[in-house]
Amino acid sequence: MDAWLALVGLSLGVMGALTSARRQMLRQEAALTIALTVAALEATRRAQGPVSPAHFAHAAVFALERDGGPDLSLVRETLEAHLDALPTAHVPPEAPLGREIMAAMNAAANAAGRRSSPLSLRDVLERLRSHRHVAALLDAAERPPISRPGDRVGAPYRAPAASDVARLLLLNDDTSTMEGVLVVLRDTFAKGSAEALHLMLTTHYEGHAVVGRCPRSEAEVLCRRATLRARELGMPLAIVIDTEGDATTSKRPTLTDRVLGLFRATPDPSR
Repeated sequence: MDAWLALVGLSLGVMGALTSARRQMLRQEAALTIALTVAALEATRRAQGPVSPAHFAHAAVFALERDGGPDLSLVRETLEAHLDALPTAHVPPEAPLGREIMAAMNAAANAAGRRSSPLSLRDVLERLRSHRHVAALLDAAERPPISRPGDRVGAPYRAPAASDVARLLLLNDDTSTMEGVLVVLRDTFAKGSAEALHLMLTTHYEGHAVVGRCPRSEAEVLCRRATLRARELGMPLAIVIDTEGDATTSKRPTLTDRVLGLFRATPDPSR
C-alpha cells in the first residue's frame, strides 16, 4: 500500500513538474512574442524604419520588470532618448525586423534546441549583448531591485516599500477591444504607448497583467476610475484589486498541490 501511494505521489509530482515546465515555456514564448510586437509597432509608430536592437531593448524593459525585477527606469529613459534621436523614414507597417535580431533569434533557437529548453526573451537579448543598449539593459537587470516611494504608481513591476500596497490586475475578456484597453491604460494609469501595449498584450496572452501597485485606498480610486472609463467606451473590462502578500490571492494551490496534500502527514489534534 505504501509503495502504491509513493508511486501515485511520484506520478503526480512528475505531472506537476511537467505542467509547471509547460507553463514556463508558454510564458517565455509569450514574453518574446510581446516584445517583438511592441518593438515592431514602436519602430512603425516612430517612422524609424526596420526594427533595431534598440527598439527591441526598449520593448524588453517591461518584460524584464514584470517578474518583480530591478528598477529599469533609467535604462528606459536612455532608450527613449536614443529612439527619439534615430533618423525617421516612412516605411510600411510590415517593415521586417532587423537582421541582427533575426540572427540572434536563430542562434538562440538553435542553442535552446540543443539544450531541449524553450527559447526565451533573455536568450535573444544575450545574443545581442554586443549592442550597447542591450548590454546596458542586461547589466541593469542583474542589479538588485530598487524601490523609491514615487515609483509606486506608473511603475507597476517594482517591489513596493509600503506594507499596505495592493496590486491592480487587468483581466482578459472576449469583448473589450484592444484599442479601448489602450485608452484606459493611458487615461487612467498614465501609461506610455509602449508600456500600455505591453500590458494589453500580456493580458491577452496570459489572462491578466499587473497595471499598478499603490496603497489600497489609491488602488480603489484608480479601480473605480478605470471601470468608469471602460464603461464609457462600452467595454465590460474588469480591473480588480489584489492585496500583495495574501497567499489566497497571490498563489492558489493547483489540483496537483491539493492531491499531493492528501498524502502529507497531518498533526494529530489529540496530541
